[in-house]
Amino acid sequence: MNKKIILAILGMLGVLGIPFQATAAPVFTVNPTQLGGSGTFNADLMSGISSELLHVDSTALSQYTATSGWIQFQGFSNGGVAVFPGVSNLLITYQLYATFNFSAHLVGGGPLTGPNTQVLDTLNFTFWGNQFAGGGPNAGTIATFIQADAASSTDATVIQGSKDIKLGSGSLISGVAGLDGLGGAFINTVTTYANTNPAGNGFFVAPDPFYNLAFQAFNNTLQGTLDQQGDCTSSPTSNCRIAITQAVGANDFGQTQVPEPFTLTLLGMGLVGAGVSRRLRKV
Repeated sequence: MNKKIILAILGMLGVLGIPFQATAAPVFTVNPTQLGGSGTFNADLMSGISSELLHVDSTALSQYTATSGWIQFQGFSNGGVAVFPGVSNLLITYQLYATFNFSAHLVGGGPLTGPNTQVLDTLNFTFWGNQFAGGGPNAGTIATFIQADAASSTDATVIQGSKDIKLGSGSLISGVAGLDGLGGAFINTVTTYANTNPAGNGFFVAPDPFYNLAFQAFNNTLQGTLDQQGDCTSSPTSNCRIAITQAVGANDFGQTQVPEPFTLTLLGMGLVGAGVSRRLRKV
């Protein structure tokens, strides 16, 4: 197959919000005992739902900013097979979630209509664990997730429980986001990742040292992006806000050593594919 066509396919996978991996995701081992669970289990993927409020500024490169967002993880899987809640204890004794913020700029398409593509400029996130049932020193109250709401200019935020534990954090290496042709939204990123010691190393117990890259892919349908408020049609926009809700997706990990620049280039090949696809259509 022509190399340009292969790159185009990789790019379309990214634009559709579908994580592309040539091989199975690396397996990691979780020990939920510090959050009221029991035993250990293996997984290669964490899946959940997400929300954020986009603030849009159409001047310059059309900036998109989410000052606060969250991912609420709802399950683990391994090799495509679900890890049952009775094994993981997720949402039985504890919650697992991430808080994040990011900024991006437009690189293709219209600023407020799909399809368009944005390149991420910044992304920072933190993983949290929260025990809400059972006994032990980490038992506390449940965390509450506030959905983004454009009408009230409400950011997607988390009201933390009384004893939420920081498990790890990371920041952007590369990523794309945007609105798809059906009116939904997507985001695909490659980030650094580091466990917090001792809490993160006590939860993600293997491999040791733990993976230092994280991969995220979330997208939603038209219903998740209809909440749009402010003047979003003139240039410059005025207090334009778009609430992204009902986004579903997944997070996994890779690498146990700091990747070389060439490796990072390969990881970003799918991001290049979207541009190649556009050029092919012109030929």
